Amino acid sequence: VDLLLLDDLQFVTGRREMQAELLRLFTVMQDANRQIVCASDRPPADIADVDERLISRMAGGLVVDVGLPEFEARVAILRAAITERELNVPDAAITRLAERGITSVRELQG
Repeated sequence: VDLLLLDDLQFVTGRREMQAELLRLFTVMQDANRQIVCASDRPPADIADVDERLISRMAGGLVVDVGLPEFEARVAILRAAITERELNVPDAAITRLAERGITSVRELQG
């Protein structure tokens, strides 16, 4: 494995055995000069009840906050979802949806 992608890492909260396994996996991957990409809904330091060594490993790399997309990107996301579902939605409705206070891309797609 050249790349390990871990999503929703916030769910390791309180799961000590899983955290221990992740620490071992991080060590193996780093020793083999492989990449690890972690995704979470919050920065590593804000994830509660997680081993400090695991937080340190996650925070030791590049930490990027992927914020909400700009208006144009929201319109493009909506258009892609509409095209994928083969729907016919008026441009005014797409614009109105893109202007709403959507808090995540998943919510926007839904």
